[in-house]
Amino acid sequence: MNIFEKLNAMLSSDENEYYENDYFLDAERQIARLSENNLPRLLAAWQNQNTEWWNRFAQSSTHIPQPVLRQLLMGTITAPTTSHKNKIILSLLNRLPHETDGSELSHTLVNYAAKLWRAEPGLRLQIQMSTWHCGLSPRLLEKLGFGSWHEAGL
Repeated sequence: MNIFEKLNAMLSSDENEYYENDYFLDAERQIARLSENNLPRLLAAWQNQNTEWWNRFAQSSTHIPQPVLRQLLMGTITAPTTSHKNKIILSLLNRLPHETDGSELSHTLVNYAAKLWRAEPGLRLQIQMSTWHCGLSPRLLEKLGFGSWHEAGL
């Protein structure tokens, strides 16, 4: 079984098996070993798996390699999504470095966060915290036309 197959099997297990076998620890190790070669399967799983799988993946992604995270984010925010997936995507932003850059990903993330800001008012605090954590907060405020988070209503 390759890294992704092993990870997918753990994340897809039932709750009792997942916690009794400490799969959350193994999942963290497997996610740290992911490479860009695993991305097509990871993106396919992201679109087809359930809420439990996404939550487990996000919780175990502390040591996800940055190239994998960046491409995963780019692939997930450009695909159709749900409210819960948006929450998980925002939690993955916390895994990005604290500095922003001029990359296509940073630009796409700011546009995604601005679109989400307008579409999902209930996520605004999480959007603020996630973009602040990865250094995109000032760019998001500018995109939204606000001078501060206080002015934005937070």
